[in-house]
Amino acid sequence: MRFSILTISILFSLTIVSIASAEVIAKCSPLKGHAYWLPSPIVPKDKVGWGTDSISSTTMLIKNGKDYDIRFRNVNGSVSSTREQGGQVFKVKQSNSSISLLALYPGDTTEVYTYNYQTKVLSYFADKLGGVIPSAKLLIGPCKD
Repeated sequence: MRFSILTISILFSLTIVSIASAEVIAKCSPLKGHAYWLPSPIVPKDKVGWGTDSISSTTMLIKNGKDYDIRFRNVNGSVSSTREQGGQVFKVKQSNSSISLLALYPGDTTEVYTYNYQTKVLSYFADKLGGVIPSAKLLIGPCKD
């Protein structure tokens, strides 16, 4: 029993240290832009094509050690992340002025997030052509770091 309590205490401490060491690169909201929706059983015929789109909740770019993640509110309204939803996040480019992260999800969804440090703007490109609601979108919004 003593070993179990000690093990749980150590694991809990490591989790707290891991969360505390995470760095928020940018908090961005709202993101606004355009999307193109393709025909599908979920997309009504009059909604197929170009239209405006937005993400009103906060999108956060996170660095935790050498790993990256994207935090957001999912369709259910709860806070989630790319990694928590089974996706992977890769840094594909970084310079003095910007960082670009690539998010790959199971189910044919690809996203690219590019944050500009100087202008404090995030651009978000999503290719969800193989998703439940097939679409491609480009949204841009202001950030705080």
